[in-house]
Amino acid sequence: MKYKHSAFTLVELLVSMVISALLLTTVLGSFWILMQTNQQNEESGRLQQQANFALLRISDKIKNYSIDYQKAETIIPALDLGSPQTQLYINGGFEFKKHGENLTMNGQPLFSPSFRVKNALFWVSPKKDPFTNIDIKDFQLQPKVTMVLQVESKKFPNIALDIQTTISSRKYQK
Repeated sequence: MKYKHSAFTLVELLVSMVISALLLTTVLGSFWILMQTNQQNEESGRLQQQANFALLRISDKIKNYSIDYQKAETIIPALDLGSPQTQLYINGGFEFKKHGENLTMNGQPLFSPSFRVKNALFWVSPKKDPFTNIDIKDFQLQPKVTMVLQVESKKFPNIALDIQTTISSRKYQK
């Protein structure tokens, strides 16, 4: 009795290896893209979380304290909505300014080192303290700060936030 040996030919083995390699490459490429997208989403979430934290800290100080007009006017003598400040002073000893690649409050960074603050500008209005030399037309003016922040991820520069908000002070003086 003769046995017939069945085996794969060299061509069949090569074709199956090429097909397996293509499938493996496609699966690994998709997995890599999925991992990158997941990392970018996590980074975007961290940036949003830290931006919310920074805005809460700044708005808390603006709302509960008054703007220090004397220090503001010594930095930029012609303070008005046309000339932004790079620093903001709040009575009670609070100072916000861009320091290096971060925004700081009294020297303490508000963002982690993995993020870069590209721009931090503050517009204070009215340009003069509304509680000194009160005139009837200025009496209704409430101090407010318009803030513009540009923050980006150092790891993923395409992940960035442009923030603009206006915060009114709730602190009234008599």
